[in-house]
Amino acid sequence: MIRIKVPSELKEITLRQYQSYVKVLEQNPTVTQFLKHKTIEIFCGLELKTIDKLPKNDVDSIYEILRKMIDEEVASFQQTFKLKGKEFGFIPNFEGITSGEFIDISNYINSWSTMHKAMSVMFRPIEIKMKERYIIEPYESSDKYANDMLDLPLDKALGAVFFLVNSFKILLSGLESYLEDQITMNPELKKNLATVGGGINQSTTSLREIFSILKQLPNRTLTLS
Repeated sequence: MIRIKVPSELKEITLRQYQSYVKVLEQNPTVTQFLKHKTIEIFCGLELKTIDKLPKNDVDSIYEILRKMIDEEVASFQQTFKLKGKEFGFIPNFEGITSGEFIDISNYINSWSTMHKAMSVMFRPIEIKMKERYIIEPYESSDKYANDMLDLPLDKALGAVFFLVNSFKILLSGLESYLEDQITMNPELKKNLATVGGGINQSTTSLREIFSILKQLPNRTLTLS
């Protein structure tokens, strides 16, 4: 008798497993028995030769359970969590991120294959904590905790991506609204912006590019308007 442990929640799946699943899904966009077998192999830890011996109805049922969970379960953002004996925290003041953090997030957030590196930029060990407030370890490199983030539960990873999408959307909208209001109140500002606006326009363009990338991520838990 074959014992199969089928995950029922996103927190039972790691980012590493989801990355493997997305890779297989990209190579096999049509639902086939091969895709079903690979999905079960990835998320249930069974060898393909073992899955081949299962009744087809069982394979179809297990695949459907996994598919619905991955596609339909909504992940909430968790600002702090414990992983491998360390407590990690999200960048406390996201609007005040450094240029190095910004560059690395924008480089790694565009693909699930590098999402563990993006997570290692956004989440770092907490050094000081006082109730709900905390200070995280200074940023050094995306490689420092990238391997740890491969074992990050999927609900935490998806929640962070969801938060990031909305943060960039709000940040971009706020920046544009602020500039429009300032120009309306002070027409002379428009002339000044023509001179110094290169940096402002570049920042807005960068935000738009990252937001565009985030919207294309293969994650149905994200609802964008």
